[in-house]
Amino acid sequence: MNCQKNSKKIKEKMVAISLNSFVCEVFSHTVQYIAQLTNIKYNILID
Repeated sequence: MNCQKNSKKIKEKMVAISLNSFVCEVFSHTVQYIAQLTNIKYNILID
């Protein structure tokens, strides 16, 4: 019984970690994308 509990906890942790890394990935891509967009806007303003 205890072993099953532990494996469930480990699975939940793994899911949480993979979710975290996924969110982190998406967040960094979004930030880069926004930065590129603002960069383009600034370039248009500068020109």
